Amino acid sequence: MLAKRFVWLDAAVAATDGRSEMTSTQGHGLGPDRPSLCRIPPNRPFVGTNGIDEFQLSRAREHIEEFRPVLDGIAFYWQRKKMVEVLGWHQEIVDMMETSYRAYLSLVYCLMRQNIDFTPVPNRLIDEFWHMHILDTEKYFGDCQVMFGGYMHHYPYFGMEGDDDEKQWVEAGDKTNEIWVKLFTVPLRSSPAASHVLEQDAYALEKEHFSKLSQAMKDLDASPIAALGSRCRTCRAARCP
Repeated sequence: MLAKRFVWLDAAVAATDGRSEMTSTQGHGLGPDRPSLCRIPPNRPFVGTNGIDEFQLSRAREHIEEFRPVLDGIAFYWQRKKMVEVLGWHQEIVDMMETSYRAYLSLVYCLMRQNIDFTPVPNRLIDEFWHMHILDTEKYFGDCQVMFGGYMHHYPYFGMEGDDDEKQWVEAGDKTNEIWVKLFTVPLRSSPAASHVLEQDAYALEKEHFSKLSQAMKDLDASPIAALGSRCRTCRAARCP
C-alpha cells in the first residue's frame, strides 16, 4: 500500500538497475558550498528536537524536487537481489522497503537543506533496507557523497541507554512521524502502539532466528574454528594459515 503512494519514488525504483548509480555530483546543485552531513557526529546522532518545529513544508517540497534527479541515479539492484534470493524477504515487501527508504533519504536531504540538526527515526522496514545499503561499504560511501556531500552515519543504539534516552527516542520518532505525514501524506507508523507491537514482534522473531542459528553452529563440529581462534590469540597473525 505504502509503495503505491510515492509515485515518483516508484518510478525511480523501476528506472534503476545494476550498479549504474551516478559517481559525480556535478549538475545537481551539490557544490562545495552546500552543507554536508559530515557535521553529524560519527559516534551518535543529534537527538534533540529543537528547531524541528521550524521545518517548512513548502521549502521541503521544493527540496524533494531538487533531490529527485540525484536519488533517481542511485540503484539498489544487488541489495534487493540478496534480500529476496538469499535472505528470503518477499518481493513486495522489499519493494515497499526500498520506496520507503528513498523517501527517508529525501527527508534527510530536506532537513539538511533547511539546516535543521535532527536525525529522523526510521521505522523497522526502512532501517533494515538502510542496513543492506551500509553493508556494501564502498557503494554506501559513494552514494552518501553523491546525495549529501558527506557520510551519513547510522547510530543503532538510540533508545537503549536508559529511560531518558528511550524517552528521547520516542519523542524523536513522534516528531519524525509528524513530519512524514505532512510531507508524504501517509504515516511512517500506523500508530505508536501498533508500531511498537510490530517492531517488538519483528525483533523477537529475529532473536529467535539467531538463537536457533547459534545452536545449529554449536551442534556442528566446530573444533577447527575453535582451534584457529585459540591459536590466533597466542601467535602472530602472519604465522596463521
